[in-house]
Amino acid sequence: MPRRVGRRTLIPALLVSALVPSASSVALAAPINDTCAGAEVIPPSGPFPHSTTLVPDLGMATTAGDPMPSCVTTFSRGVWYSFTPAETAEYQIATCSPPTATTIDDSVLVIYTSSNGMCSGTKTELANGCNDDTCTRRSQLIVTLTAGTTYYIVASKWGTGLPPAGQTAMQVEITKSPANDSCVNAQSLPLDTTVAGSLTLAANDYEVSTSAPNCYTLPAPPPPTGQPAVPSAAPGRDVAYTFTAPTDGSYSFKAQSTLGGENLVLHLATDCPTDPGPNTLASCLGASDRNANAAEYFATEEVSCVPLSAGQTVYVYVDEAVPTTTGARFILEATACQRETEPNDGTFEATSLSCGITGTIFPFDEDYYSLGNPPAGTRVFAMADGAASNSTDFDMRITTEDDTLEYDDADNTTPWGGGSPNVAGCPLPGGPSFLRMTQFSTSSQAEPYHLYTVLQPPGAGLGDSSATPEIEPNDATVDASSAGNLFFSGEITTGGPMGDMDLFKFCAEEGDLIFLSIDGDPRRNETPIDPALFLLDDTGNQLLAWSDGGNFSVAFPSPGTLTGTTPKSPGEAALFRATYTGTHYAGVNTQFEGETYGAGDYLYSIALNCLRGDELQTDLGITLSDTPDPIGSEEALDLKVDVVNQGPRTALDATWTMTIPADTSFVSIVPAPEWSCNAAGSDIVCTTSCFRAGDAASFAVKLQTKPCVVPGTLTHSAVITTKTPDIDASNDTAVATTDVLDGSACDDGDACTTMDTCSLGVCVGGPPPDCNDGNVCTDDACLPASGCSHVNNTDPCDDVDACTTADTCSNGVCVGGAPPNCNDGDVCTDDACDSAIGCVTAFNTAPCDDGNACTQTDQCESGTCIGSSPIICAPLNDCQDMGICNPATGTCAYFLKPDGTSCDDGNACTMNDACKSGACVDSTPLVCPDPPDKCHGAGICDGATGACSYPLVGGDLDEDGLGDACDSDIDGDGLSNDEETAWGTNPTSNDSDGDTIDDCTEMCPENDGSCFDGSVCTVDTPANTDEDDTIDALDSDSDDDGEADSEEAGDDDLTTPPIDSDGDGIPDYRESNVTTGGSGGNGGAGGSAADDVLLSGGCACAVGAAPTNSTFASVFAGALGLIALGLRRRRR
Repeated sequence: MPRRVGRRTLIPALLVSALVPSASSVALAAPINDTCAGAEVIPPSGPFPHSTTLVPDLGMATTAGDPMPSCVTTFSRGVWYSFTPAETAEYQIATCSPPTATTIDDSVLVIYTSSNGMCSGTKTELANGCNDDTCTRRSQLIVTLTAGTTYYIVASKWGTGLPPAGQTAMQVEITKSPANDSCVNAQSLPLDTTVAGSLTLAANDYEVSTSAPNCYTLPAPPPPTGQPAVPSAAPGRDVAYTFTAPTDGSYSFKAQSTLGGENLVLHLATDCPTDPGPNTLASCLGASDRNANAAEYFATEEVSCVPLSAGQTVYVYVDEAVPTTTGARFILEATACQRETEPNDGTFEATSLSCGITGTIFPFDEDYYSLGNPPAGTRVFAMADGAASNSTDFDMRITTEDDTLEYDDADNTTPWGGGSPNVAGCPLPGGPSFLRMTQFSTSSQAEPYHLYTVLQPPGAGLGDSSATPEIEPNDATVDASSAGNLFFSGEITTGGPMGDMDLFKFCAEEGDLIFLSIDGDPRRNETPIDPALFLLDDTGNQLLAWSDGGNFSVAFPSPGTLTGTTPKSPGEAALFRATYTGTHYAGVNTQFEGETYGAGDYLYSIALNCLRGDELQTDLGITLSDTPDPIGSEEALDLKVDVVNQGPRTALDATWTMTIPADTSFVSIVPAPEWSCNAAGSDIVCTTSCFRAGDAASFAVKLQTKPCVVPGTLTHSAVITTKTPDIDASNDTAVATTDVLDGSACDDGDACTTMDTCSLGVCVGGPPPDCNDGNVCTDDACLPASGCSHVNNTDPCDDVDACTTADTCSNGVCVGGAPPNCNDGDVCTDDACDSAIGCVTAFNTAPCDDGNACTQTDQCESGTCIGSSPIICAPLNDCQDMGICNPATGTCAYFLKPDGTSCDDGNACTMNDACKSGACVDSTPLVCPDPPDKCHGAGICDGATGACSYPLVGGDLDEDGLGDACDSDIDGDGLSNDEETAWGTNPTSNDSDGDTIDDCTEMCPENDGSCFDGSVCTVDTPANTDEDDTIDALDSDSDDDGEADSEEAGDDDLTTPPIDSDGDGIPDYRESNVTTGGSGGNGGAGGSAADDVLLSGGCACAVGAAPTNSTFASVFAGALGLIALGLRRRRR
């Protein structure tokens, strides 16, 4: 069997159908190891084999973060594992079942490294680290892993669809050597089943006995032929299988290399030594080492026709003739054996054919097999599998008793012996016909070969065959042609790998031997094509693809001889053991472009176990049930359709059809898994490509009866068909009936009838509806088209509200009019309206007016306005008696006391007060004495106390209480008015030059006291620091240093001493040269250089000293005009 190569299609022209997702069981959440972050950790040291935790439903997994594998073109739902092996070694990683519990039908397995050993790193796929279908359609990897390196393994499902129910589990096994390396753990080998195995990592546990008994001479009789002259003890790697014979008989065992390895040796024994190897098997039943070629498919060995009893178990060992470093991968199968019957050297003693019959060619031997006596036009499709023979160069001829009808040599491809023949579509003339087998070299001896033959009957098809014509387009699986006889004719219209591709659908069961054969020149007119043969699985995956080199046709006859080498016609043939039950696709195209060999017609024979399609049998059945029964009109009707395949074979294109009764309408159908359904027109049609033997399927169909069905019976009929011959047609049709009752509710189309009912198929209206809506503001009526009508009116109405008047209908509602006038004119009642009874009143305590102006607080009480707080007419002065209030005006009238009555006018500065015409008047004013001195003015009497006060004359600028007229220092700066006048400073301002340094400080810098301590200073000589024409008190830059005194004064408070930056006791404004450490200039700090200070003048200060200058009077007079300047100027 050819190695399956991922999901890649080897022939570019091949088109496959899109995959349709299938249903999956529902799980609660994605698996924990759905992403790399949750990867399940495989123990570094095992023990091995190690099985991972079963993922029960891979359908809930995602593909988030899964890298794209290199060996497939589509995948989904990966789960992650991490493995950091403790030992550098070769490891086998697999999802095969057994040994795992994987039920995912088709898996993909990939192993990666990470750039940083963690999930966050870049993933790199290992060389040979991706696998799709090593074990059937599940996956297996054999890779060398390095100790301490973390690897990430991703197991996923091929394709994007959900896995179907029952095929959802995923489990991975990792091992360091084949599980069946020892016969103690031998793997089971079922009959007619191809298993894949590997010698990788296996040990040399078992060897073949080459002495008595020489295993290579068994089984006998007859003794095997073609064995090596010097037999090998098989010291290479080996693995073990067990086979249990189901019945008494002979069985053959064949192993074929599929990848790598060396010269295979196959041997059988009844014992299983448990001692450490190598062990020589003494109970050998047979061995084979006919082929020394180690290449893929060339290394094929077979131990043929070993007699076994029913239930007998034997060990099958796949071994190597010489030790290898890698070991081979191989496929192994066990089949029942039927040998040719010798002698069969002539047509008169020809052996009857059976599928896969085993033959041997001795020197100068010829083997004849009877094809029977088929009618003229019968087509022979035959193949000799010589892959396990010591020489594959067999010749095949189709003959009559006298003539060679067709010859073939070396027309097979490698898996079935590249030197072996196949004949495709040889037409028979009618009468006895035979198949003749020889070796190309008549002196050669070779075995075994196996024959597979199919006789396709004649008909009206291409070349008078019974082939079913292809239906184009059929270049995709969804459009593949199919027919019950599995025999097709077609035409390749465009040659080459990118040209026309034809696909044919058929069903095969697990274990079936699929025999495909293509006739490249069906008309035998020397117009051949060079066909390429394909086999695809149900998802469009390529299972095999082969084309040999034969591409010519010779029509020249060979009458009168059974050894002719013509006629000859190109054919292509292949064998494949089905690994599952279901849909398969056989394909054909050509490898040559152009008309020659590339385009033309062909015949395509598909056989299962050498049986034609019309020789396969099945038995389908169908039943039908309904509910409810009876049923009324416009009611749902549920039908249950049950179909079953009672076998013995799978049914191709099983289809059931049901006609929808005329009085019903289709609603829905719930198809069974793997079936597709549609309702087109009046029929429901459901179909499946392959309906397996023993399977059953149920369908829920929902119909609905139409309105007012005539009472009676609905008849439902369903029929099931298949393209596979059905041996019993009696159960292919099902009938169910449903009674329909009268009187169902209906609608007569008149909205002015109610409770309409069906009567004899007619809808009869009932009584009219009650259209009275109870609303006086609508006019009610019934309209047949729409039913009850309610039109708004404007009639008078009652809104049931006593607080509205003149109510009227508006927009279907009774709307109240104006409210009633509930005002009773009494301020001592609260007036309101109660919706139930109308106007109502209630006493209040509100303010009111009792009509008497002589009451100040009027308030309602028990509905009456009561006055309170009367006005009291108290006399306004001592000359009036108590008054009387006028109720009309609220004013008081007073009685006057007699004139002359003593009184008090409230002024202490008057004497002898008396009444006159109701007013208290004064008679004698109080006179103040003369002022005490010239500094004060005339006295002023205080009316509240009668005391006299004397104001100062001319103001008091310095606020010292002396008064400016009597003050020798008007501005209070410590300098007498005379001194300031004499030296030119302002006697009314203590900062004559406005530099924010007071005049006293500038004129008398030596004064130890405060200029504002009350002392009056006389100035002998005012200070003039820079000795210019202006004294300091009038100089804006006293030390002539270029910096204004106002800048060297400090803050703007005149009582604060000026700045002394260097702390030498001399203020900055008087230092003309101040040198400081590092800065220099006035205002500097520190400094040790001598100061250039100009001191002059002197002052003498004495407390309370009187002015000594006669200019006081004139100064005083001028000062009065300057008072407005203010005593102190603040610093700028």
